[in-house]
Amino acid sequence: MDGIRKLETISAPILVFLTMGLLIWSCVRAGGFGHMLSLNSKLSSSEFWALFFFPSLTANISFWATLALNIPDFTRYAKSQKDQIIGQLGLPVFMGAFTFVGVAVTSSTGVIFGHIISNPIDLLGHIGGFATKVLAIFGIIFGHCHHQCRRQCSGAGECIGQSQPLLISLLQEGRFSPP
Repeated sequence: MDGIRKLETISAPILVFLTMGLLIWSCVRAGGFGHMLSLNSKLSSSEFWALFFFPSLTANISFWATLALNIPDFTRYAKSQKDQIIGQLGLPVFMGAFTFVGVAVTSSTGVIFGHIISNPIDLLGHIGGFATKVLAIFGIIFGHCHHQCRRQCSGAGECIGQSQPLLISLLQEGRFSPP
């Protein structure tokens, strides 16, 4: 668990830095926040509610419900009650911030390239030089490894491991988790 904790300690600031870099890049290239967030909706009000709002609401409820059920798995490793509270307060703030960056960068691609690019990998092909692409690929791989390491040590494997803590190690817990 110490290795995962070290990976998270290193990767979280790097991923925040790369995300802020992407937001700054899109803001500068689009000519400011006003331009990048000025695209009009292409949906009518009824299309928005029927086609997007309720499916999106269902997806968000299922995401947050799963997260709420797994909070004890994540908070049991907190060093103090204060750390646990900071983590639970920081989660919605960072989720909102990363959601805003996703929407803002996607919206800015309409201004920068003339069409919306919602896939980050496709956007990577349009961004720029070799060094930028290597840095972005590094960030994607780092974020994926960060996410997978935490996921493999929680959920089903954690439940099974806690049922027999003397017999099942942390590495064996990862084998019980779905890939």
